[in-house]
Amino acid sequence: MKKTFTVEAIWDAEAQVFTSQSDIPGLVIEADSFEEVVSLVEALAPDVIAANIPDVPRPYSAKVEARRELAVA
Repeated sequence: MKKTFTVEAIWDAEAQVFTSQSDIPGLVIEADSFEEVVSLVEALAPDVIAANIPDVPRPYSAKVEARRELAVA
């Protein structure tokens, strides 16, 4: 069964950036846009996974989700 990692891009309204939370140990991302988060996950995740979870079977995938909390009054 293929392993799917999850990366959550969380909007920080005060800093005006997305930050990440994920189940990929060592993957830390900060980006100005969701598209940049996706690009950085594509670029960085394979190396971070190889370094920190070397026994994970291939192929694997990453699901990237965006979250933005809004104050509704």
